[in-house]
Amino acid sequence: MNKTLIITSKENFNEISFFVHQKGAKPIIAVIFSSNNIDIEKTFVDKAYLLISDNILDLDVNSIKKIIDFEKPSLIISDSTLLTKFVIAKLSIKLGCGVLTDCFDYKQEDKDIIALKYAYGSEAVAKLRLRSKIKIITLSKNKLDNRISGEKNTEYQYITPEYMNLIKKTYQELKQSKLPIDKANKVIGIGRGVDPQDFEIIKEFAHKINATIGYTRPVVCDGLGDCDFQIGITGKIISPKLYIAIGISGKEHHIKGVENAKTIISINKDPNAPIKEYSDYFICADYKKVIEILKDN
Repeated sequence: MNKTLIITSKENFNEISFFVHQKGAKPIIAVIFSSNNIDIEKTFVDKAYLLISDNILDLDVNSIKKIIDFEKPSLIISDSTLLTKFVIAKLSIKLGCGVLTDCFDYKQEDKDIIALKYAYGSEAVAKLRLRSKIKIITLSKNKLDNRISGEKNTEYQYITPEYMNLIKKTYQELKQSKLPIDKANKVIGIGRGVDPQDFEIIKEFAHKINATIGYTRPVVCDGLGDCDFQIGITGKIISPKLYIAIGISGKEHHIKGVENAKTIISINKDPNAPIKEYSDYFICADYKKVIEILKDN
């Protein structure tokens, strides 16, 4: 098996590097996301690049592509967190290669890499392969072994992502509650029907009523919402006392994430939005006008 490159967050680095090490990959290179410096002494990788960023969702993947162009791996392995998959999706476009997601294993077969993934509700195993020169596979979390120490002295270097030198902060963002979204009593969900320029208006309203902001999957995939606050089957399942859905159509994968909320209030200008069926109160109006009224009461 040729050179393997790992792309992961610092939280999953030990587990995924040990898993790849067990597969017999040599050498192993790692790209690790972190919001601060981390100590690397002995690990299961030969070289590590530490990308220090205070907001990975804003990360310019050119920094990673330059590493890939230099190291020339034939296989890229990553974890399957929303954050990493967001970066992987952008990276695969730049590299012009495909991605196999949420696999539980991979192996070499006839000089090719085969990824294994459960199908039909885990009743069957699908054997998948990519024809691109560089192959990208994301591993499901339940496959990774909780190993915390390594065996190699690792060469590493800190990389400052390019975007940090290009973007100047021109306003102070109102910080939302850090309370985990699945623990909050009040949650406001922002959907694709909300203009990104109006996010601050909603955050100000959330701050006033002491609510936590959540996002639909499309908003997170567009890089406009924090993946830790994504609501739905592919995010967090929540059961707050109050859920206010703003600009959310109400597709099944999102509804499954909020159906246990005690009270659901939906604001949508589409009178036939599917979420109406699941709402205790449905307000068909411009969300900005509704928020202004609510803020004054």
